[in-house]
Amino acid sequence: MLNSSDRSKLKSKVSKLKNLLIEKFTDYTNTRYFLQISKDKRIKELLEKQPIGFQEWHLIEKKLESTGMSIDEYIIERSYTYLNRTFFLMRLEILGIQKYPVFRGMKDSTGWKEFKLFCPNLCNEADEGYLFLTRQVSDFYARELPGLFLDDSADRAIGIPRELIYELFLEWNDPNLESIFEDDTTAGWIYQYWNDPDREAINKRVKDAGEIEGKEIASATQLFTERYMVEWLIQNSLGNLWLSICAKNKWKTTALTAIENLQKRRVSHNKKIREKQISDDTALLIETPEEEYWKYYLERVLTNEEIESSIASIRDVKVLDPACGSGHFLLYAFYFLLYLYREEDRIISALDSNHMPLSDVEIAKSILENNLHGIDLDPRAVQIAVASLYTTALKVGRFSLDNLNLVATRPSIGSGTNKETFTIFIDQFSIETNISKVMAEALIDHLGKSDVLGSLMQIRSEIKNLLETYTLEQGSEEAIFQKLEDFVKSHDIGNDLGLFTMGNQLSRGLRLLRLLDQKYDVVVANPPYLSLSKINETIAEDYKNTYSGDVDDLYQAFFYAYQGFAKRNGYISCVTMHGWMYISQFKDFRVNFIKTTSIDSVAHLGTNAFEEIKGEVTAVALYSYRNIRLQNQHKSIFIRDLKSLSKTKKIIFSTSLQNAYTSLTNPSLLKSKEAP
Repeated sequence: MLNSSDRSKLKSKVSKLKNLLIEKFTDYTNTRYFLQISKDKRIKELLEKQPIGFQEWHLIEKKLESTGMSIDEYIIERSYTYLNRTFFLMRLEILGIQKYPVFRGMKDSTGWKEFKLFCPNLCNEADEGYLFLTRQVSDFYARELPGLFLDDSADRAIGIPRELIYELFLEWNDPNLESIFEDDTTAGWIYQYWNDPDREAINKRVKDAGEIEGKEIASATQLFTERYMVEWLIQNSLGNLWLSICAKNKWKTTALTAIENLQKRRVSHNKKIREKQISDDTALLIETPEEEYWKYYLERVLTNEEIESSIASIRDVKVLDPACGSGHFLLYAFYFLLYLYREEDRIISALDSNHMPLSDVEIAKSILENNLHGIDLDPRAVQIAVASLYTTALKVGRFSLDNLNLVATRPSIGSGTNKETFTIFIDQFSIETNISKVMAEALIDHLGKSDVLGSLMQIRSEIKNLLETYTLEQGSEEAIFQKLEDFVKSHDIGNDLGLFTMGNQLSRGLRLLRLLDQKYDVVVANPPYLSLSKINETIAEDYKNTYSGDVDDLYQAFFYAYQGFAKRNGYISCVTMHGWMYISQFKDFRVNFIKTTSIDSVAHLGTNAFEEIKGEVTAVALYSYRNIRLQNQHKSIFIRDLKSLSKTKKIIFSTSLQNAYTSLTNPSLLKSKEAP
């Protein structure tokens, strides 16, 4: 994991490269396409002095019109993509995935020296041949990571200044950054540090009575989840599911031994702390790799309901992060599932000599294609999540993917459809589903809000509501849903910076509809924290209308969404603001939560839980619960009154687990002098 020193160096580097990229890209485009003069004069100048530039600008203009971006926004998008692209090209070489290094070490690399022997003329340019090399290697990886490495005609046209690509790789070869490329979370930190200035500017504007627009929500709410939070939440959700699978199949998993050993040492460890033999920030000793996967697990008695309703094999698990950002939860879930796949194969092989265990490559491929799912508003975040997951998985061996279940909801679904095509579709949709054009337009309008609603979209609920509103409609809910799938399949921009292979990947919109319509065994998330009072009024109303008006903050809306995504008795784990447990405005929401869920564990962290947020700004708790209200003597575990977390929070947290107490599920946790 990156330490604070590494993160500080990385933050400084990202800030420097962001300014460098945007400044040089801006100068380059202004000069090459005469952007500082009027459109008519620009066309004349281009035709007379830069005919190739005229053709390039035509392609760029078409892209700007279809996406709704300004040239400044396009420059920022290109700058961000090249920052990530060059980082991952370095990472691929340092991890040993790319076997022929040319970027690490640059002109001292064996790859560049051989390249110069065969292509000496290319190495005489200002970029020393690195523009050509970047394009060649990028084209190779574009097959499976198009969002990061594939350029469309406009992207090819605008290109990148030769000297800039060379300077980028020089900066990434900084000896002080050597260790960051092996860490799986680095790309997520790059995403956060890129967004930090935008978030700070938005927060300042809101503080001065401004409001947040739809396209700013992702930047305003982006917050990198601390690793210890991720581990706690997944170990107490996916971990519980694994133990339920073992109990259902009567399997003997070594996880139980690891949990037992940890608990024994924790008792002794905490006794030494109480007796002042060791300081309270002394880390509990983790003796085996397996114990790493259970060090935050809160041992509890599994209920008959969760054992009986669990899936039969870990291979069948479906995990969703509905606000996945740069994929921090999904990355850890990948490692946890890799361990669980191996453990399941070990158990079954001991019971059945004919069982054929999967290779690590087969396991990695299966996890990415079948088990992990993610949705986010921001295509830049999905770009990072996809690349991070794939390069992490390639550590176990080389393989190709047929699909990956991550999707960005921005730009809005159908935004690339022109008016004429839209009218034709509405006519066909109305006839084939036996509903009116008014209802058809209302449904497509709802899809058009995907760029702000994201995973909070309620497609089937919207269909039901419209069928109830237009009482004379005779259309079938399922038929209407299928027609919506047909619409997004053929009327979508499609590029969400995701992944495809050999044309098998579903379109962005179709993937989104199917991810939204699926039920999951485990839902994990760090949702956005943002009061609706700070959001543009029209957009805030969309959030309220989606959940019948009982929403005051975005994180509250996500609580509702979790229950919609999770299977009955499914596991839900999240980190979020703690105010809903106490403040009177959340009374109805609080009562509904207690009536419809069963709490497995809660860790009330309070303030200072995020290292990147200083002071008393954000007070949070970790929640792990199930999507069912159990009527029997279900026991919950609560960790309360933790010490103020500081730089040693990870250590204090892991040694505080023994201080948890168990009690019957009881709403007393959710009470204060203000609460009902």
